[in-house]
Amino acid sequence: MFILIMKNYCSLFFIVSLISLCLADDSHDGVCSVGYDTYRVGQTFLDTTGRQCMCGQDYKIICDTKGYCDYLGQIYKVGAAFPVGDGCNKCVCGSDGTVECTKEPCYPGCRHLGRTYKVGDLFDQGDDCNTCECLPTGKVVCTNKKCFPDCFFGGQRYSTGAVVPKGDACNRCTCMVTGDMHCTQDSCEPKCEVNGRVYSPGEKFRKGDGCNDCVCLPGGIAQCTNAVCYPDCFFEGMYYTRGDMFDKGDSCNTCKCLIDGTIQCTEKSCFPDCYNQGIRYRAGDTFKPDPCNTCWCMVTGNFSCTEFSCYPDCLYLGKIYKSGVNFPKGDKCNTCICSSTGDVRCTEINCGETYPAKKPSILYDKPGCTYNAKGYASGQVIPAGDGCNMCTCQPDGSMSCSNYPCISDDDK
Repeated sequence: MFILIMKNYCSLFFIVSLISLCLADDSHDGVCSVGYDTYRVGQTFLDTTGRQCMCGQDYKIICDTKGYCDYLGQIYKVGAAFPVGDGCNKCVCGSDGTVECTKEPCYPGCRHLGRTYKVGDLFDQGDDCNTCECLPTGKVVCTNKKCFPDCFFGGQRYSTGAVVPKGDACNRCTCMVTGDMHCTQDSCEPKCEVNGRVYSPGEKFRKGDGCNDCVCLPGGIAQCTNAVCYPDCFFEGMYYTRGDMFDKGDSCNTCKCLIDGTIQCTEKSCFPDCYNQGIRYRAGDTFKPDPCNTCWCMVTGNFSCTEFSCYPDCLYLGKIYKSGVNFPKGDKCNTCICSSTGDVRCTEINCGETYPAKKPSILYDKPGCTYNAKGYASGQVIPAGDGCNMCTCQPDGSMSCSNYPCISDDDK
């Protein structure tokens, strides 16, 4: 009885061993074998553990070894430590692809231009000029220093956005962010200039002493009466008597000298307005299209805006990339992104360095595949176009692509 049982046990052991050999990864007859399944060169599949695998051209199975963690859309290498984003806790990427984070209580922090700062931190506002501080309340306070040069015109200093007469009695100038004056170029006829004001030929005006009148003659000569005056109002260097009506100095608004000696003027808009996203701005008005740039409404009805970069550029392998730009890492399968902090972050996916580049030894019935309007030979491996996945031309003319997670844009 005992001998019979031993014989049956030995037979069973032999059968199990034979099945194990059959199920082991092997390559024969121009295909890759995994258990009872066979795969053609270049064909991809998922193994029993869920890994992405592929039949290589040397008939060996190549599987992805997960050496990264995907946390909030960001890829991190195993062992990498990174901040949670609350200003005090940190996370670590484990070897099994999971992320473990500390859970310490945090004091209020501040967010500015996509970055988190601790209470008391000092940092640049983003205009290369002003400095900000993170307060215990979580608010950010910044200095308000002048970041743009003044303009000098006609011996006077003007701030950016200021609108002043050009001095030819018809044109106006705007102080630009570059420190230059931009002036309209309208044609002007000879006019009279009296007390800093300009009048057209034939125009009558007050002399400015409170009672005498003048007229602008052809050739730009002003002729005035010379009576003794007892003025009641004084405005912009000129005298007026009660009831006098006169130009405010902008060639469109009118002022009046009141009985009590005060001046009352209209406040009409004298220049074309500027419009942005349905909002109206008057000449000289400003607004900020983003946290670090400023736009001015000019007298022409157009905007003049600064073009500062709100986020630092990234330097990678001798090249400069703008914030948010994706680019190849240089290993033909991984991709990098220039984050808002000026750091370069890249995926860390196994590129399959054992993929042979030699010509496949198997001949297929169909000559190749068409992908993105380009032709490829059967078995050829190419980038998918998203910067981190690869595609393989199948014998049936279709393209089979891996589906690894790719790095996403950084929060801004």
